[in-house]
Amino acid sequence: MIVMAKETPQRDEKGPAEALGTFGRYAGPATLILSSLADGAKHGYALTKDIEAFAGVRLAPGTLYEALSRLEGQGLIKAMESHDRRRPYRLTATGAATLRARVSDGTGAAARRAARLLRWYPRDWRARYGDEFAELLIADISERPKSWRRLADVAVSGVVARLIPTGLTSHPIDPADQVRASLASLGYLLGVFLSFGVAMWAQLTIGWQWSRPDATTIVVAMIAMSSAMLCLCALAVLAAVPIAWRVITRFARRQAGGLILPSLFFVAGTASLVIGGRHFGNGWPGTGGHPWAHQGLVPGGVAAFTWASTLSVSSYWAHPGTLASFPAGELAWMAVSPVAIFLLATGASATIRRADLSPRTLRYEAFLARVALFGMSTFLLGACTWVISEGPGPGNLFHVGSIDMGGIIVMIVALIVSYRAIQRARYGGVALLGP
Repeated sequence: MIVMAKETPQRDEKGPAEALGTFGRYAGPATLILSSLADGAKHGYALTKDIEAFAGVRLAPGTLYEALSRLEGQGLIKAMESHDRRRPYRLTATGAATLRARVSDGTGAAARRAARLLRWYPRDWRARYGDEFAELLIADISERPKSWRRLADVAVSGVVARLIPTGLTSHPIDPADQVRASLASLGYLLGVFLSFGVAMWAQLTIGWQWSRPDATTIVVAMIAMSSAMLCLCALAVLAAVPIAWRVITRFARRQAGGLILPSLFFVAGTASLVIGGRHFGNGWPGTGGHPWAHQGLVPGGVAAFTWASTLSVSSYWAHPGTLASFPAGELAWMAVSPVAIFLLATGASATIRRADLSPRTLRYEAFLARVALFGMSTFLLGACTWVISEGPGPGNLFHVGSIDMGGIIVMIVALIVSYRAIQRARYGGVALLGP
């Protein structure tokens, strides 16, 4: 007689890291049960109380025993003999390996998330504090896997750390470095402010070349903006004289290390604006080359130059069909002029940082910066007066467009941040005076 041997069902062999992969929504409760049993065998009620104590989670009876059933079916735990209705469970060798793999995977995932969060901070900050901070983040992520407050805190503090070199934060740095950094930031902010402000002013000056505005508010706005522009130009000259003298002196002494590239940026940006502004300004009607260009508040040549220099500040960018009808040279200038302005601002800001100005010169520059804030405020007040004026004027020459409204918002933000930069520069200037 042939006896057929009955096959014994074989459990699918899985690696420790994959053992809980088929548990679905019970994977979390199963992991908590394995963690609790790592301290020793426990019955169902003891498991519930222990998990609640160390994890703050209370497993419902149905969830608990479904997870126990699956764990026992996978051979990760084993039921022990019991003399009453409470059956204890213990961890098997496979269950212990699965728990170790699970914890290892969780730590690795937390480390990867911590590394991504550290990218909010600048490189030098990460080199100094990165390892210690990463350990704190890993511990916090393990305890609170999902926390928007942690992300917000890291993001805000990371941005603040990146802003330290700008001199805009309250982070303590050397007083001289504070003034240099704040003034350099002010240079960029002034460039942004004037890019939009001069574009508005040029629109008004060009309009006045054609016809005098019929609204008193537009006249007041024009006078305020023109006066502020004259003030800012005078301050720019006064600020540039000692810096230029220092740069020339260092070049003459062959001590121009660190100043060559900023000087090239400044010269290239200035030359590009002057050449391009004059070239394209001469082609616009009503800017000095026509018989009716005699009635403006601002000379026609100045009106032409300012219009051409800020040609890129235009709402035509939102209308590519209309933009395509522009001459190729004008389109190229619209793309190049912002680069020229950036080079000019970058060169000026870097020169302030690297020129090794004396404490006396730094205090002088900080004083001029405070006066410049008054000029910026006056200019913005005039621009806002124009925006809320009574009408577009004759021939729609003084019409306020969407680009002008957007420019007002940008100028307000730039003015607020400029105030912060000037306050920090003043703080550094006072510290330079010593006790």
